[in-house]
Amino acid sequence: MSITLKKAIGAAELRKAILFDLEKSMCRDCNLADHMSYGSAKFKIRVDVELYDATSGKVINTAHEAKLQEGEITEDEDGEKYNFELLRDHQGPNELRKETEQGIPTLVKDEDGKVTEKAITYRDASFAGKKRK
Repeated sequence: MSITLKKAIGAAELRKAILFDLEKSMCRDCNLADHMSYGSAKFKIRVDVELYDATSGKVINTAHEAKLQEGEITEDEDGEKYNFELLRDHQGPNELRKETEQGIPTLVKDEDGKVTEKAITYRDASFAGKKRK
């Protein structure tokens, strides 16, 4: 027996989802493939997050920015600039967990009949949310 729970998404899970999307997007950029290397790099990341507090019904907006420069970048350097934008619309907690390969909170019964909560990662995501006997 297992029952998928509909628990609110935690802040740590949200951070993992954001990093998952960023990593996935960057891996599709051939200029950031594992075999590439550069003499220097500079980047700026801005993350705007809109959070819905189900308890109060309020929408909370938060923004964070990180900048880093590695190596020396000179004015005459002919570097290329790549920009990309990631957008994820509001999703239910378990849908977000599933799409970012995080465990979905599920009640399971062990061999002794004890019911416990476990984070289950489904290989075939169509199983998520279905009751089993």
